[in-house]
Parts: sequence; structure tokens; C-alpha cells
Amino acid sequence: ASTTANAYKMVVGPDDAIHATVYLNRFSGSSSLYDSLSPVAGTSNFQLALVKYSSNAQRLLWYHFYNALDFSDVGDLAVDKDRQVYLSLKGLNGKTLFGVSTGTSGTPAFLLWYRSNGNLHKTLNTMLTAHTAVFTGIQAVDSNTLYVSGTTNRDSLIFCGTTMRVQGRNRGPNRSFHFIFQLRFFDTIGWFATSNHHEGTFFSSTLAVTGDFVYGSFDHNNDTLVMGGFFKRAPTLIRCVLYKFDRLGNMLWFIDNPSPVSAIINTIQGNDLVYTGLFGSSVFLDPFTLRGRSTANAFLARITDYNIVRGKVKAGPYCAGDSLKVPYTKSGVFDTSNVFTAE
Repeated sequence: ASTTANAYKMVVGPDDAIHATVYLNRFSGSSSLYDSLSPVAGTSNFQLALVKYSSNAQRLLWYHFYNALDFSDVGDLAVDKDRQVYLSLKGLNGKTLFGVSTGTSGTPAFLLWYRSNGNLHKTLNTMLTAHTAVFTGIQAVDSNTLYVSGTTNRDSLIFCGTTMRVQGRNRGPNRSFHFIFQLRFFDTIGWFATSNHHEGTFFSSTLAVTGDFVYGSFDHNNDTLVMGGFFKRAPTLIRCVLYKFDRLGNMLWFIDNPSPVSAIINTIQGNDLVYTGLFGSSVFLDPFTLRGRSTANAFLARITDYNIVRGKVKAGPYCAGDSLKVPYTKSGVFDTSNVFTAE
């Protein structure tokens, strides 16, 4: 191990191998990356390492070192069903990174695709937009379908030839907005959605994919939310937003959190939405109000996702033009924003 180390992200792949991004400070001299047979010696004081270990953490299967002084942030890490790896980084200006110059203004986001053997296969970046951007959430189905979320600090973001524009108007000098998009074949935007401006700079976001649905969250810090055809104005600040999209890019619902202290969502899993976060003095999770004992308190919450299940249809035969009733059961809270189409 190095003198000091900080792990950013860790993901277990379908082969149970362990993938992680690690910041290594003073990684030189007698320092090394652990391997039960052949430890990898340190070569530089400040390194950002992407590593893959065997399931028992004894063998270092492959690794990449990057100069940590070239990047201001590590976004997210994902592994698809074919064991391919995807990493997002936020570069600094005035650098040459992955064969491109980052210029003198803005800090671009990079999205990297590694084959299962660790070879860097392809890179994408936001260089066409001379503004700061960060990809904070990645979910990978396979190399044909990725979902990416993040934040940018202006009115639009250009990525893979698609311009994603903010919803609504600027609300302050430190404007930024949330985005989510589906990336097809690692070169084409399948669909995207954006929010209105946040009241602040950059905020965290997370993503999770379950079946044909994409769940996400982000800090918003505005009394108005505009996204995916939805609009809401709240009497207090909307601190945190959770949302659900289908695989076609339709926003199905969102839940806002008007807590006086922003609840940062860290994990979203399952069809029943299970999520964790942090809050200060109190947080309102309808219908519960939680009160903290310190300035940083953790919570774990579960809500029943909106769901509709088709029942059994009476056996035919039926003729053209006949009508039949399809029984169904539903769970969760439905309102006029939920639209169901028979198939």
C-alpha cells in the first residue's frame, strides 16, 4: 500500500472481480499496489489508479495509473454484463489528456471505456462545450447501452453531437443543471433529459438500472423543478429529487424533498426504491420526519415503487371487434401524471 490512499469507487463485476478507483499520495519509493505474487511498485507521488482484483482480492488482474494532478474529480465507475469497464473523470484545463488539449477555460468531463482485459478502448469528452461538466453517475447494461447523469454549469452541454439545453431560465449567477442521457454504441445519444437551473454550483447525482427502468437522484436547491415534462413549484426549496425513467426516455415520476438541509442520495436499488442519504437537523420523508443528533446524520428509507400488474384474461375464442376486460392490480400512488397504454 502507499503512504496514504483514498478509495473513490468500488464495483463488483459479474465474475465477482473487484474494480476500484484509488487516489495514491506519495506513491513512490517503497510503496506498492498489493498482489500476492508480484506487487506493483510505486512510480510517482500523486497517482490515480484504476485497478481490477480477483474475487478474493489476492491477485491484481490489471491496472492503469494516471497523474492525479491532471484531474479535479473522479466521477463514477461501472462494469457491464460482459465485464467491460466504464470510468468518468473531470479533467483540469491547460492539460493534454487522452490525446486532446483541455484548453484554458472550463474543466471537461471524460468518459472512458475499457475492454474486459483492461485495454483502454475508446474515450469521449465534453470539449466542444467550453464549460465545466462532470459525469457523476454511470450505469452500464453493455457497450451498446449506457446511462449517464451529471451536472454542467451553463445553459447547454454538447456531447456526441447532441446539444442538451437547460429547462427554463437562469435563476442565479452560479447556475448549473442536471442531465441524464442514454448513450448508444458509445457514440450516439439515444435520448436525454435536463432540469432547470440549480441555485448553486455542482451537485451530486446517482443512477441505478433495474430491468427496463432507470432511477436517478440529484441535489437541486431550487423552489421550482422543471424536468421530463413535469413542473412543480414548492413553498420551500426542493433540496433533493428522485426520479424514474423508462428505457425509451419517458419520465414516469419524481419525488421531491423539501428538507431545510439537503438530503444527498447515495444508493438506489430494487423495484421498491431503497435509498440512503445524509441530512442535518431534520429531513422530511413523507410521512415521516426524522430529527438528527449531529450536523451529519445518515438515513435509510424505502418506498413502494409505482407498479401495475396484469391479471389473467378470460380464455377465448374472440372475434375481431370483440371487447374484453383486462383485470389488473396496482401498488404505489397513482395520479393523473401516470398514463398506461394497453399492449
